[in-house]
Amino acid sequence: MSVRLTVRDFGRLGGGGKSRLFLLENGWGCTLTLCDYGARIVALEVPDIHGRRQDVIVGAGTLEEFEKGERSFGITVGRYANRIKGSSFCIDGQVFTLPANENHAGIPVQCHGGREGFDRFVWDAEAVPGGVKFSRVSPDGEGGFPGRMNVSVTYTWSDEGICRISYEAVSDRPTVVNFTNHSYFNLRGKGSILDHLLKVDASLYIQNDSCYCPDAILPVEGSPFDFKDFHRIGYRAGMDDSQLRLMHGPSVCWILDGGDNLHRAAILSDPVSGRSMEVWTSEPCLLMYPGTHLGPSIRGKNGPLEQFCAAAFETMHAADSPNQPRFPSTILRPGEVFSSVTEYRFGIRGGQALR
Repeated sequence: MSVRLTVRDFGRLGGGGKSRLFLLENGWGCTLTLCDYGARIVALEVPDIHGRRQDVIVGAGTLEEFEKGERSFGITVGRYANRIKGSSFCIDGQVFTLPANENHAGIPVQCHGGREGFDRFVWDAEAVPGGVKFSRVSPDGEGGFPGRMNVSVTYTWSDEGICRISYEAVSDRPTVVNFTNHSYFNLRGKGSILDHLLKVDASLYIQNDSCYCPDAILPVEGSPFDFKDFHRIGYRAGMDDSQLRLMHGPSVCWILDGGDNLHRAAILSDPVSGRSMEVWTSEPCLLMYPGTHLGPSIRGKNGPLEQFCAAAFETMHAADSPNQPRFPSTILRPGEVFSSVTEYRFGIRGGQALR
């Protein structure tokens, strides 16, 4: 079997630029839909235990909504995913100050690359075996970051139900790099994500400070974030816990037990539909964000959304790593190639492949 690619116009942005959709259909009729605006995932249809296909990506459905509404749906995040505290960092003794798009008690913070992150651009696109490669040149100084960066994000879709995301980047100056995908998943298609079952291969999690940046590294044992075995995502959401209070729900970044190579990070399962999703990555951390800010004021493909209706599973380095040497370095130097892989592997209950 082989993956078939269909390309169609998606519309025009407010500035006049054109955007396209890329539909990948595997041999079982399961589809992955991508968009060059933000190099994002728009939809992903997979079957339930009875063979009924449904879109498991929660988000907007029109180009105008992507541009003017909630900006994080399905995007490639860059240059630096999550937050940089103080909106600055230092490389080789030189301080780089970034435009802040958050402020917490007077402390400036840049989040997800700032107001003009990777999601605000139409990427070049080309067909590759089994998928689509998106690429762009991020000029020196974009978002405040040093270096002219050539970056690519390649999505492939397989007959086995594996959505593989491969990132690559090179820079002509020392810089920092942290990419991720920000798709929101609900394996049932609708309803509360807090009822999904989750297992995470992590023994440690990161306790945030008031800027939503790392404060302490704590063991998961006894905490609301112990998912070494399967639990409902919201099984301890009512605990008296400072991270739960700060994040207004079970949002957390785990330090994964795997190494630098591709390893399993988590398994998500929906008891109602029977669908499952394994997250595999070469990244050291997994951040789960259960859609705390989603709600009726934000429109999805089928109408207003609800709080906790979907969760993002973001594979990445820890927030504020450029300022915290206890975490692995995110510096990319000239002559080096940044590469990272994340896979979302879909199946049905019992570990069977998609059919």
